Amino acid sequence: VYVHISFIAQFFILNRILGDGLGTGLITLFLFSLGLGNSLFYLLFLPAKAKLEPKIVRFFILFLPAKQDKLSTVAIIMNKIVSKEHFSANVVKLEVEAPLIARSRKAGHFVIVKVGEKGERIPLTIAGADTEKGTITLVIQAVGGSSRKICELNEGDYITDVVGPLGQATHIEKVGTVVCAGGGVGVAPLLPIVEAFHKAGNRVIVVLAARTKDLVILEEQMRQNSDEVIIMTDDGSYGMKGLVTNGVESVINRERVDLCVTIGPAIMMKFVSALTKKYEIPTVASLNT
Repeated sequence: VYVHISFIAQFFILNRILGDGLGTGLITLFLFSLGLGNSLFYLLFLPAKAKLEPKIVRFFILFLPAKQDKLSTVAIIMNKIVSKEHFSANVVKLEVEAPLIARSRKAGHFVIVKVGEKGERIPLTIAGADTEKGTITLVIQAVGGSSRKICELNEGDYITDVVGPLGQATHIEKVGTVVCAGGGVGVAPLLPIVEAFHKAGNRVIVVLAARTKDLVILEEQMRQNSDEVIIMTDDGSYGMKGLVTNGVESVINRERVDLCVTIGPAIMMKFVSALTKKYEIPTVASLNT
């Protein structure tokens, strides 16, 4: 159903000026409908401060002109956190209710999240989705005030805004052997890409890098969705001692590699790209910095 964005913008601007409440909501509706010709609008307004159901903040229904036989519903919804897991002291995994995003997201898509009406808008790549449960998985590292606020939320809490899926999905096709190199929290957005390339019939080899064993994340999920997982740690506490480039080059030296995908710190991706360039291997890096 077609809804012109300016109509929605006008509605919220008028309602913001006039204030919350049923009376002002009706006045807003009247003013809003003046410029819409034969369009009919009905409003069900719940004040933002209502405590009965925190999931729904504001909700209104729009009936478009008579020739339109479908109903368009626009809602602002707070997304519930259904589970939380700590990967380390500063890295958490959140499973968040977002059924529409879960159904439409693809590998490489991201969302923008915000906690609180005046909170900072933070982009986070979708690390996974469960269409049956209607949830998406986000992995967040606490590096500043806004990301720390998200990490402090617990199961049962709500995220004010989750917008998505956004961005251009990763191009997935059958190319042969794909090496996926991830470091730090970059392993999280790499997971759906690994899954997608594996489902497309590719041989997928994953190289995970971390400073120490305790910082290796999503290893089991990677093993379930790839043909091989190589672990590299700076201190040698787990897997092989060395950098991610050592792991990638060990694969290149033993077999043909048709594509490399790398996500992690910028310096890591720089050296992975320099390595694969030497061997003339097409490489995709995530530049969402």
